[in-house]
Amino acid sequence: MTQGLLTAPLVSVVIPIYNEVETLPKLVAAVGDALLREPSLGFELIIVDDGSKDGSRGL
Repeated sequence: MTQGLLTAPLVSVVIPIYNEVETLPKLVAAVGDALLREPSLGFELIIVDDGSKDGSRGL
């Protein structure tokens, strides 16, 4: 009966950023790799831009 139901993630990782256009891709890759090492772990990655002026938001 539970087939097709969405479940909430077990872990939420929140990354606040400000002018991180050069470092953000590496950071997201590293955090994602670490979280994916545990395949049964449900997670969400939330990136919050705090008014960046360098194009970080566009990533």
